[in-house]
Amino acid sequence: MNFKMSTVAASAALLATLPSFAGQQSPGAIVFERTQPLEQPAASNAVFGCELRFFDRSKNANHGVACYGPATIRAAYGLTDLIASGSDGRGRTIVILDAFGSPTAQADLHAFDAAFGLPDPPSFTVVTMPGTPAFDPKNGNMVGWAEETSLDVQWSHAVAPGANIVLVAAKSNNDDDLTAGLNFAVQNRLGDVISMSFGESEAFLTDAAGRQVVQAWERGFKDARNRRITLFVSSGDQGSTNTADAQGDVFPFPNVSSPRRRPT
Repeated sequence: MNFKMSTVAASAALLATLPSFAGQQSPGAIVFERTQPLEQPAASNAVFGCELRFFDRSKNANHGVACYGPATIRAAYGLTDLIASGSDGRGRTIVILDAFGSPTAQADLHAFDAAFGLPDPPSFTVVTMPGTPAFDPKNGNMVGWAEETSLDVQWSHAVAPGANIVLVAAKSNNDDDLTAGLNFAVQNRLGDVISMSFGESEAFLTDAAGRQVVQAWERGFKDARNRRITLFVSSGDQGSTNTADAQGDVFPFPNVSSPRRRPT
């Protein structure tokens, strides 16, 4: 599962005054070259080996794919000097909203920090919403969300290492439960930034029930805006369209992602 730019951007927003964009190279976007200033780093800095590869796959043996380390992501977002100068998110709090949570999120973060030589965050707090079931390692939906949760926590910390982290574990990935988690975080002002690294096509939300879902999210977003809390959501993983069915097929027309998930 690839890391979501919403989580990185949510953390970066604590550090930089100018917006950064990933994906399409339009004015203000992160151009390709800025993602690889650290290509071919010293072997001693490589954790998985793929950090030693070029992002231009044609330069790699067997066209191997490169991987991102914290230093490369920081460079791509222009955060290296900011973090070095002490503008590292200290005094701020990032809230990460995911379904079910992850029983190993904190241990995973500690392992991630140890691998890349990062300090642990000042504080890491987990808020489990009422009614959240115990984690079942045989439940594929829970396992998938646990992976996403740990990923979101790790990368938010990587680019804002001085920020506190609050993980809000929603009861499930149903809209009612996710919006309940959002509203709890907003109304209790758990943080300065809320990252929601999930979404699906708005093409599923055209009927009356879908419009009610959109309205529920919008109410939460307006409340956050009024409380001056910044929100970030996933822009989607399929480019200009989204997954249309369980087989992974995509819609044959451009459409955008909405910050909600259908139950699985």
